[in-house]
Amino acid sequence: MPLRKLSRYVDDPVYFLLWPLPEAIPIISGIALGAYFGNFFLWAIAGFVISYLLRKYNAHLKANYLGHFLYFYGFIPVRAPSVPNPFITTYYLGDSL
Repeated sequence: MPLRKLSRYVDDPVYFLLWPLPEAIPIISGIALGAYFGNFFLWAIAGFVISYLLRKYNAHLKANYLGHFLYFYGFIPVRAPSVPNPFITTYYLGDSL
């Protein structure tokens, strides 16, 4: 098994056991759903497969592509005055100039 580099900086991805957090979420969700529905191995395998597919999909993309994608389509609400609404496509400066 190849060695994994752990986080060295504040903005590096958070690791949960052996996986970065975005890859660990499908695994944890699959295990939790398997425990809830009583079919542990099926849901756990589904979680590992989704995590594997997510890792392969994100391998050729830039960093935090999924986060930017979710923000752009409005799935991540940000209530900061410095972050514009993703649904606004045209900005008008008004008569203040």
